[in-house]
Amino acid sequence: MQNDRAHSSVRRQILQAMATMPVAALGSFSFNAQARAKGSPSMTSISSMALNAGAYQSERVSFESHGASLVGLLFKPTAAQPPFPGAVIVGPFGFVKEQSPMEYATRLARDGFAALIFDPRFSGESSGEPRRYESPHAKIADINAAISFLEARADISNEGMFALGICQGSSEMIAAASADARIKALATVSGQYLFKENLEGFLEAAVSDWKRASLVVRQLGLSLIRAARSITRPW
Repeated sequence: MQNDRAHSSVRRQILQAMATMPVAALGSFSFNAQARAKGSPSMTSISSMALNAGAYQSERVSFESHGASLVGLLFKPTAAQPPFPGAVIVGPFGFVKEQSPMEYATRLARDGFAALIFDPRFSGESSGEPRRYESPHAKIADINAAISFLEARADISNEGMFALGICQGSSEMIAAASADARIKALATVSGQYLFKENLEGFLEAAVSDWKRASLVVRQLGLSLIRAARSITRPW
C-alpha cells in the first residue's frame, strides 16, 4: 500500500512537470516500458491508409460518458490474435475522430494495438449541447469513459491502457493519466509549426518552465521522458 502511494505521488509529480513543458517539446513518456509497442509509429497518408486497409479492421462503437452518447471507431489488427493492448487517442482543439486521430489509430492497429478514436461530447456524431463547445474537463471525463469501455471488452488486454494525445489533446491526456492509474503508457504529439521562427519563438518564451520541469524529473532520479524522432519537419 505504501509503495502504491509513493508510485502515485511520483506519477503526479512527473505529469505535473510535463504539463509545464511546451507541447512541442514533449516526446513520449511511459510508466511501463513493456507497455510500449515495438517499433516507432510514423505518420501515414490517406492513400497509404487505403492501401494498407487489409492490415486492420474497424468497428463502429458507442459508449456513455456522463449522460452523453459518444460515437467512436475501434481499429484492430488483422494479423494478431486478441486480447489486444488497448489505446485511446485524443486529437487537437476542435477535432473530430476522422481527422488526425485516424492517422495514428490506423498505424497503431497495424502495429498490434486496438486503437479507439471518438468524437468528444458536443462534437461530431456524439451528443451534447451546445454543439462545438470546447471543454477540457469534459474531454478528460470522456477519456476515462473510453478507457472503461475498452476495459470491459473481452478482446482487449487488461494489463493497462496506452494513451496518445495530439497537440492540445496532449494536455488533456496528461491530466487524465495523472489521475487514472489504468493508463500505463502515455505519448504526446506536438502540433505542426509551419514556420521555424514561430516554433523557436514559442520555445524561447517557455524555456524557463521547460527547464524547471526538466529539473523536477532529474531531482526525482528518473529518466522516463524520451524525445521521439520527428515524423515530419516542414523546414
